[in-house]
Amino acid sequence: MRYHHDCDNCRPLGQFEEFDLYVCPEQVGGPTVIARFGLDGDYLSGLCFADTVPALGEAKRLAVAAGWLAGPNV
Repeated sequence: MRYHHDCDNCRPLGQFEEFDLYVCPEQVGGPTVIARFGLDGDYLSGLCFADTVPALGEAKRLAVAAGWLAGPNV
């Protein structure tokens, strides 16, 4: 992974274009996906945006394939 990510609950999913992808299965309010893209803590997140933001869509796809996301949140 290219960028520092400081959440111990997050699981790395790999890279997509300029993004490091993660899933956080224990986020407050339910699981989420994250696409980190900068050295200053820059990131995108939210399962609700996975259908419109390609990096979050790829994170969701990888998280489902890895078994980190399932059920009504997907």
